Amino acid sequence: MLIKLKEHDLDADQLGWLCIAPIIDAIRGKNMKIKLDQYSRLNQGRRHC
Repeated sequence: MLIKLKEHDLDADQLGWLCIAPIIDAIRGKNMKIKLDQYSRLNQGRRHC
């Protein structure tokens, strides 16, 4: 999944959040099996945001 960042996003304190926000939005309200499946697909960097 690709997201588009603006230059000011690179200075943001919440850069990590910007990277995982689309995934969080996609699984919000879903059951735990779907959430765990998506979590297992995250790379190491995204798992520790």
